[in-house]
Parts: sequence; structure tokens; C-alpha cells
Amino acid sequence: IPTLVPGVVLIGLGLAALTGDAEASRWRRTTALLLGGALVSALSALSLATLWGQSKARFAADGNRLVVAERNAPPWYYADSLGPSGSLAHPVNALPPESRVMVVADTSQLFYLEPELVYASAFDASPLGPVLEAADGSVADAARRLRDAGVTHLWVGWSELRRLHGTYGHDPRVTEDAVRELVHGWGVDYDGGASTLYRVPQSGPR
Repeated sequence: IPTLVPGVVLIGLGLAALTGDAEASRWRRTTALLLGGALVSALSALSLATLWGQSKARFAADGNRLVVAERNAPPWYYADSLGPSGSLAHPVNALPPESRVMVVADTSQLFYLEPELVYASAFDASPLGPVLEAADGSVADAARRLRDAGVTHLWVGWSELRRLHGTYGHDPRVTEDAVRELVHGWGVDYDGGASTLYRVPQSGPR
């Protein structure tokens, strides 16, 4: 991101050198346009390939247990994430307005989500981390702590959780195994494969 503006300036200067003055030949102007288009296309393709390579779609659920089979998320997986229209139809927005949702490793589209959210950026400690640490392995106690904090739902971005742990790191207390153990047996309001919306049990140990 810091190199974007100077990079664009350098590309522009390079293309301007090809075209020269107003008397530049049509061939030189055409070459500059083609080169610029090819460069933009190559950078776009590289960015999309990197995103696709880092994103894993987790497919479906088997009763209360997530199937662990994975593959790269298909390109159309991102279609609903490209603008507010898709975000407004987000499963979290279908919850009652009094809901309080804790977001685990998925910060996309948060500006468009309407219920109250508990979340942290990818560069900060997860809000679920202290809950799991204080519960010391007891999933029933973790659920109680979430209830006491007013959390009614857990939105888990499985693909993003895996990506964060595999790239620049994530809260070490919030591993995929720890989250899967926590939510095992919880009600599911939405399962999109790469992300799942769970209902926090509202009474007693499970």
C-alpha cells in the first residue's frame, strides 16, 4: 500500500517517456497504452491469484461437526463481498436487533453489519482469547462467560482464521481446534462453508 502512489507516478513517467511529445508516432502511443494495460492486468491477476491461494473454503457441516475437507475458494465466492448490496444481505443482519455478535477472525463487511459487534482487527488480540484462557479448557465455562458478556452469537470466519495463523499470525489462544471444540454442539443459524454463525447456548452446561 505505501508503494502504490509512487509506483503509479513511476509507471506514468515511464509511459510518458514512450509517448514523447505531441508529435509522437501513433505506434509509440499505441505501445504505451498496450504496455500500461498489460501491466495493470498483470498486477490485478497477481493480486487475485494471491487472494485465491490464501483462501480456503470449508465445505458444509455434518450434523454438529464441521467437515474438514477443504479446497481453494472458487472466484465466485467473493461475488457477494464486493459491495454494500451483498453485505446488507449478510446472515448477521437477519438476527434480531438486540443480538450481540462476537466476530472471530473475519473483519470483512463489518461496516455494513447492523447488530452490536464484539471484534478486533486482524492485528489485535481476539476478544475470544481471554474467554478461552479464563475458561481453562472448559467449554461450558467459556459459554457461560460469553453469556455473561451478553454475547448471543459467534460469527467464525474459518478461512480467515486459517489464513491469519498461516501468514502474519493471530491470537495463539484462538486456534481452529480450540474454536471448533468450543462450538461443537451449538446451534447453527448459518453455515456458508468458509464462515459459520453459531448461537451461544443460553442456559447451563451442554
